[in-house]
Amino acid sequence: MKRTDQRAIAEFFQGGGEIRRCEDPVRVSEQELFEYLAKCGLSVKFFPGEPRPYGCNGKRLNMGSLLRLANEQRSIQHFPPLML
Repeated sequence: MKRTDQRAIAEFFQGGGEIRRCEDPVRVSEQELFEYLAKCGLSVKFFPGEPRPYGCNGKRLNMGSLLRLANEQRSIQHFPPLML
């Protein structure tokens, strides 16, 4: 291991960093994803025929972006990630 890598790892732990095991993702349907986002206070609107057919928080998103948004919320809440 390079000395710079060792230093970076040591600084990570000294700064309070920790290593956690990632939990297995929870498989959900698209509808369950929309329901979860709604529970988080994020409403999703559908715009058919568009390359980014979903609107949320003033942004146009695709399904992958909605999933990332949901998983950011789940990470904050210390829940396992979602998977379609």
